[in-house]
Amino acid sequence: MIIYKKTIDEFIKDCDSDCIHAILLKELKERRGLNIGASVKEIESWKQLKKVANILSELNNKENQFVLLEYVIRDCFKRIDLIIIGKDHHENKNLAIVELKGWSTINLFKDSMLLYPNVSYGPCNHPSYEAYDYYQILTNMYVIDEIKFNFYCYSYLPNYEYSNINVLIDKRFSSIIEKSYAFCKNENNKFINILKNHFSNCIDTNDVDILDDLKYKPSKSFSKDLEEECLSIRLYGTQNITYNRIIDTISDLDKTKKKNLFLISGSAGSGKTVVAFKLMTHLRSLSQTTNLILPGPEFREAVKNIFKNKTSKLFIKGANSHDFGNRIDNLIIDEGHKATGRDSARVFYERALKSINKNIITFIDNQQVVNKKGITKDELKELAYKNNWSITELYLSEQFRSGGDISYIDFLKNIIFNEENYQEKFVNEFFDFKILDHSEFNSMYQKMYHKYNIRMVSFWTTRWDLNSLNPTVKIGNEMYIWNPNWQWLQKYKENGNKTSKEIENLCLKLNFNIDKKGPQYIGYFNTVQGYEFDFIFVHIPKLFFLNEKNEIDVDLSQLEMEEMKSQVWSISKIKNEEEKNNKEKLNKLYFLNRLFVNLTRGTKGTFVYIEDDKLRQHFKNKIIIKKEYTYEKS
Repeated sequence: MIIYKKTIDEFIKDCDSDCIHAILLKELKERRGLNIGASVKEIESWKQLKKVANILSELNNKENQFVLLEYVIRDCFKRIDLIIIGKDHHENKNLAIVELKGWSTINLFKDSMLLYPNVSYGPCNHPSYEAYDYYQILTNMYVIDEIKFNFYCYSYLPNYEYSNINVLIDKRFSSIIEKSYAFCKNENNKFINILKNHFSNCIDTNDVDILDDLKYKPSKSFSKDLEEECLSIRLYGTQNITYNRIIDTISDLDKTKKKNLFLISGSAGSGKTVVAFKLMTHLRSLSQTTNLILPGPEFREAVKNIFKNKTSKLFIKGANSHDFGNRIDNLIIDEGHKATGRDSARVFYERALKSINKNIITFIDNQQVVNKKGITKDELKELAYKNNWSITELYLSEQFRSGGDISYIDFLKNIIFNEENYQEKFVNEFFDFKILDHSEFNSMYQKMYHKYNIRMVSFWTTRWDLNSLNPTVKIGNEMYIWNPNWQWLQKYKENGNKTSKEIENLCLKLNFNIDKKGPQYIGYFNTVQGYEFDFIFVHIPKLFFLNEKNEIDVDLSQLEMEEMKSQVWSISKIKNEEEKNNKEKLNKLYFLNRLFVNLTRGTKGTFVYIEDDKLRQHFKNKIIIKKEYTYEKS
């Protein structure tokens, strides 16, 4: 999304008049009517724009080539500092992504792939890596091929001047420097000459405006990464920083023999699971015994089915099946709050902290709230300190689901968890989020399930009917037609269009990813964890309602599924008032989190039916429709 677009000539004038900072702040806050601000580091980078203007002043045709500043890639918090767009003397359309840094000093640290500019910044990605990151995201996650730009990536550090050794081009960074060169103060003339080669002729403003509304396309699926044994997984932004910080810290700890707990936080869709698999692959390549715990049985079995390497499957386990009798160097735990083991998560971690040789790496969703067998982040930290383990906390900030629209996730955090620091309204522009009445919800589902990868999800299923021309499921108080898997349908027809226990079980496995569980799990949220769909249809039952404070609340008396009742604390037996209030809060947050998970499974759109009338209207009032999407029936 374009925030600032001017010709090179206009950009130079804005810099010369010292109004560029004010213009950028104004555009950031008003571009979509949302209160998007700028960080201290971003404002620091703007101070380099005058020096960029001096570089660009050397180009020809400045009045017909363009500069974009703070271009927003919707799937992450970061914005591209500078994009230059124009044509070369061969009339090729060229686009240069430039990452700006105001660093004046830069330090290397041992064999680390991270840079250390100064104490206040902490460890950072190489700026050229960031520029190339943006190129990868734009070309892999958005429909950009038809624009036919030649892409170039650079970083520019106008304050960094080296005497003898340029740490930016140290041999450890050779692979990234080949793709995205880093220019510093010593190399201003070299940078000018490179840009002169790319930008010398006029370009049509319409070619630039295309960048304002790129269509989202999910990158290569995680399933494909698994098929390739995780060797091709590419990490972006804070994923890469987190991964390298863990690798660096583990390398240092190996020398001190100190045991460490890594706590990795991030919202749904931030790529925690991807980093977990990448770490498992790397640590095992170092001949360190490393197991990966996937607590969710549905996701775990699906992963094992995809992995081609039988050896890799041996190291992917559930918390229940983990054998602490075998000495393990590293334990990686996805969905760390619910590693409940045979007893509880607390017992599981107590055993792990006593048994693991080196490191425990736990991935926890910021909004995840535990059930009565789970564990909170604070409880886990307390256990680690008690067992004399050191702790490293890291955070993933990107968003790779929901059309790559981070504003959708921020909106959900506000409306579901009542978090005031996030936005109150959602602009339906880049991701299709709609609240529908039941007839609209049902008809759209039936229209789309033949053409798209979709799933309907809720909290439980009250009834299903296989023996009919149109098989149905009942969720809450409503009936829905569903699309049978062709393999199941063939077995069903071979059996004379009659069901049997074997066919019922096959139906649950093929159609709903449910194995060894009953049909009431068809609408169960755990069946979609770890999966992504083009579109997710979410039926919100009367378990959720709008209370007198205008907040989403939970009525546990509406629970219709025994397994869910077993997940929460029984309040009636608690006599201590403080403990009772705390458990009531945890019960509520547990189901609010489940709702959040359901609403973040779609990559292109999420459609919602809410049984409670007031809550349905509450959601509708928070959505601004800026773009209407249409879906044709196949």
